[in-house]
Amino acid sequence: MNTKLTQKQIGQRITELRKMKGLSQEELAKSVKISRPSLAQIELGNRGVDILELQKLSLVLEFSLDDFMSKDFTANKLVESKDEKKAKKIEERISVPTLQINKFKNVLLYILEHCAGKPNVGETVLYKLLYFSDFNYYELYEEHLTGAKYKKLPYGPVPQKLDTIINQMIDKGQLQRVKQNIMVTHKLVTCP
Repeated sequence: MNTKLTQKQIGQRITELRKMKGLSQEELAKSVKISRPSLAQIELGNRGVDILELQKLSLVLEFSLDDFMSKDFTANKLVESKDEKKAKKIEERISVPTLQINKFKNVLLYILEHCAGKPNVGETVLYKLLYFSDFNYYELYEEHLTGAKYKKLPYGPVPQKLDTIINQMIDKGQLQRVKQNIMVTHKLVTCP
């Protein structure tokens, strides 16, 4: 609820906010483009503040005019609410990828079921499909699909533990490596 403030009350509030910001009268006066003696008179309550000056003060001292003009104004409350807002901004979630082997295997099998056996789909294309499926899922849901970490190679990103996982799947009969004689490329296909 807004109330009519006296010049003295306005001056006291400005003084409190200036001191909490660690500014001298000279620094604040320069920021709002008024003379230091004028600011001193405002703080003492001997001079009124026009709306443009008050707006500039609110920008420099970071207060809302509604809060400033309210009956229960305290400079500490304003600073606390600013600190709370900053704390909320800092509270960002950091997502560290953790490899989920079963999920990785399922994604690999899904991609192979839909792409294996096509003439233009070799291991390089498979690596890129794995990477883009992980990347796209993260963009949409801000969670890692497989948690795989990728390393940069000349032909594109490759999952770091892919060879180990593929060899395990081949040993269990879940995958089969097929060699084609067209430029000797390797393909992976799902086992029937």
